[in-house]
Amino acid sequence: MKKVTAYIDTVLRGKMDEGIGVYNFVCEYVASNGVMYTTEEIGAYKNTTNNRIAIIATIRALEKLKSPCDIDIFINSNYVAETMKKKRYIKWMEKGWEKVKNRDLWERLIALDRKNVVKYEYLKTNSYTEYMRSQIQKNLTTLNYKEDKGSDS
Repeated sequence: MKKVTAYIDTVLRGKMDEGIGVYNFVCEYVASNGVMYTTEEIGAYKNTTNNRIAIIATIRALEKLKSPCDIDIFINSNYVAETMKKKRYIKWMEKGWEKVKNRDLWERLIALDRKNVVKYEYLKTNSYTEYMRSQIQKNLTTLNYKEDKGSDS
């Protein structure tokens, strides 16, 4: 199983639920010959929240994997890291997702999580943070902002 490391940084600009959520992630993989490969993605959503953009970024990083992997995810969202690490979603599912926000995204993330061996860690900053934030800033005017049509119910 390939070993991958993902660094995810998210930013919300503007008001909650009306803000522009921007994410950037970098995934690293070292091939058997010792060569390191990286891939990255920047994305943006209108009318979103901090939590939703963090879950979306994590989903997008996992969707980049071409086969099941052993992946360490370092993300600046304690909400995502702790929810997945402590498997809080199990109780949510047992209770029929009662009063859980972002169910649409959590279900997608859980499905991707189950296809891989994932370790989640909250990390406010990492070795790529400065680079990722400069990329976000550089691309703010040219990003294709998608409408976040998910539900918070």
